[in-house]
Amino acid sequence: MQQSVLKSIFCAALFSLAIAGCSSSTTTTPPTQVMPGKGSTFTMTKTDTASGGATTSVNLRDSVIATGLSVNGKTNVFKSVTIDANGFVVDTAYNVIESNGDVSTMNGQVAALSAFFPSVTWLTLTVASQKTDTLVQKDSNITISGIAVKAHFALLSMGAGTGSATIKGNSFSTESATVMLTVSATGIGSFTLRKSTITFSPGLGWAVSQDSPALAPVFTLNLQPNGFHSQLTDYTEF
Repeated sequence: MQQSVLKSIFCAALFSLAIAGCSSSTTTTPPTQVMPGKGSTFTMTKTDTASGGATTSVNLRDSVIATGLSVNGKTNVFKSVTIDANGFVVDTAYNVIESNGDVSTMNGQVAALSAFFPSVTWLTLTVASQKTDTLVQKDSNITISGIAVKAHFALLSMGAGTGSATIKGNSFSTESATVMLTVSATGIGSFTLRKSTITFSPGLGWAVSQDSPALAPVFTLNLQPNGFHSQLTDYTEF
């Protein structure tokens, strides 16, 4: 197993944050599903926390550039690009809201994931169903104290509850899911290598935040030494 391959899976947001608009007054939007339109943009602030506690923040802007696409067996897909503060495109994402309200995404991080799990194409976040799904799994060797040990890797999506979020003075219902990459082996137990919780709002049509805590290394695997929080701060909608 290549540590660099696994590390890239969660090194940035799992999917872009597409937005649908609302009025400037404070209202509560019912949990009906909204699809972002072409030209919708939003700004998120991503704050990274190093192991020593130092933080750095960066603003990223996502723009929905196409809707109604058919991609890799799914229809009604919308495409967005992520642009950094220097104006460079740093990621491209394809997203679809499933019939049950769960969200499937395909972006640079999912492409990196496929290098270790070749069968994965879409990553489905169980935000609406709130169920626990094993998205993909694989047996592979890891080295512990110089000894090769057969280990089982699994990527899971688990419902993480519901709530609400206030964006630009408006309150929206939210649904959260936690995605975890775990490893287990006989005699060593089970450990979490990567973990990220995504909070999605049906009334906005995409995520409002993502949290990834710093995790302690597991033997020779140190895939998430730093944590980050991404928060939606502004948007426009078409």
